[in-house]
Amino acid sequence: MLLLAGDAGLAPLGAPWAAERQPAAAASPLRGSQIAPEVAYGLRVLATPVQLRGSTGDAAADAELLNRVEALAGTVRDGPLQRFVLDGLMQQVRRLDRVAEASVATFESVPAGRVVVAITVVPAQTPGPPASKVEGLFVDGALASLPVLHQDDSSLFKAILNGGVGAFATFNPFFGRGDLFTRGNKAARDPAGPGRTAWAESYIEPGLGGIAQLGDWPVYAYGSATYLLSASFGQDLYDSGTRTHGAWEQAYAGLLFDLPGKGNSLNLSGGRQIYQLRQGFLISKIPGSTNLGSLGALWLGPRLAFDNTAIAQLKLGEYSLEGIVLEPSEFPGAETNTRIAGATIGYNDSETIDAALTYLEVPRSSRAYLGPEGNVVATRDGLRTVSPSLWLYKLFGVEGLWFKGEFAWQTHESLDMSAYAFAIWPGYRAEKLPWKPGISYKYTQFSGDDPSTSRYERYDPLLAGGQNNYVPGMLLSSVLLNSNLRSQRVTLTANPSESLALTLEYTQHRAIYLNNRGAIGPLQQLSSKDLASELDFFVNLYLGKHLYLQGVLAAARPGAAI
Repeated sequence: MLLLAGDAGLAPLGAPWAAERQPAAAASPLRGSQIAPEVAYGLRVLATPVQLRGSTGDAAADAELLNRVEALAGTVRDGPLQRFVLDGLMQQVRRLDRVAEASVATFESVPAGRVVVAITVVPAQTPGPPASKVEGLFVDGALASLPVLHQDDSSLFKAILNGGVGAFATFNPFFGRGDLFTRGNKAARDPAGPGRTAWAESYIEPGLGGIAQLGDWPVYAYGSATYLLSASFGQDLYDSGTRTHGAWEQAYAGLLFDLPGKGNSLNLSGGRQIYQLRQGFLISKIPGSTNLGSLGALWLGPRLAFDNTAIAQLKLGEYSLEGIVLEPSEFPGAETNTRIAGATIGYNDSETIDAALTYLEVPRSSRAYLGPEGNVVATRDGLRTVSPSLWLYKLFGVEGLWFKGEFAWQTHESLDMSAYAFAIWPGYRAEKLPWKPGISYKYTQFSGDDPSTSRYERYDPLLAGGQNNYVPGMLLSSVLLNSNLRSQRVTLTANPSESLALTLEYTQHRAIYLNNRGAIGPLQQLSSKDLASELDFFVNLYLGKHLYLQGVLAAARPGAAI
């Protein structure tokens, strides 16, 4: 899979990261390979490390400059990464006294699921802010100015052009029984059968957007609008032939208030935009929209924007408070009209701990909950979820040792319901060895409904997901849900360079109960708890700010239940 991105502002490949940092700053969480910003948008910002490349010639001035940049960078930490908020941040950094140059790069977190935004500043030898300038296509008429249309000291307006292409082949998708696993799925007009299947996908996403300071106030208005045209050619898992689909993808606006104090901010936004709640345990950016069937680009998955959002985040240093209302984009004709609302309080010191407590409720949804006999006992409307999460890095003072734990408990306002899910995930990466090899083990459990009780206990995974995170596997995600499931995953990683990431994962899945009502296709009642296992190998290569490549090789084995 190939991702092409048209945004500006990323540092050239390999540029300032080998330079010595002056002065030294506090340690930050581990970071994996560099990724294109288009891949990172919507992911939560775990940390915002800042480094100076060079010196002003005055140690006190260096320290002051570093502190000012870190204060600005802290305003985006612990929130979803947004395209023009990041651009606006870098504009503010470049306008500071004693800044000659500034660049930004985005990296995967370790473990995957969040993003590290790293900023490099080249100090100016001469005191004073950089000279003001106005530039862009609308100013000089030069095509070389693209994607910038207009930029001055307080605003940025630019064109967006992103796209991707992918080629895929599978053998025996759905273990050769696509007719059973897609029965009732309105997106599956022509599901793949036994044998080999191959297809190609592509998409292009043009758009406009920008950010501007409102007068002399520390308030910034931002927004973006993009249109996405996708296409698929050949037989994929759910459909065949040539199919194209065009629709508005992103259409959102927001206000960012730079509050007094280090790292303090208030960010209000709404509309069609990409969003993820923490590491995707409850809400991932991937299921926020759909790319099934006639919509095209099934595995490239370019559609990520929720149909509607209202998001408010208050940051006060290391603490954050966020409120959300989300409406996912669902496949036409199969809508459940789900709306999710909730709030999260978090603490992240960017050095050793990242903790949060989330409460979510579903005030509207027609998605059905099934009892042991297949009868509808309730709908998702009225679901309540409480979820604490904890991420510890540099555990016990050991560089590269980390632990991640998440828990969720669900009740329902009109149903006797008690469901749970949890994940326990320790890991280690040898930072000082060549290729920085890493290993982790993750155990997850999502409760099922015990048919011997009158209580409903099947866990509702909401919008969980995220590659290398909370999906059952590249292949098994089409046949398994995160309900009535015990999973074990061993992951090996390596980073031969900051631009190349290698990941090998083995996952084993077992059911908790034989009653599996609400599952995909024929797995409603099981004859065995042995579901399936999968082996995945990923290669991610960052080729520069306009090019990102991913390769995937996967194999799945059915268990006795399948």
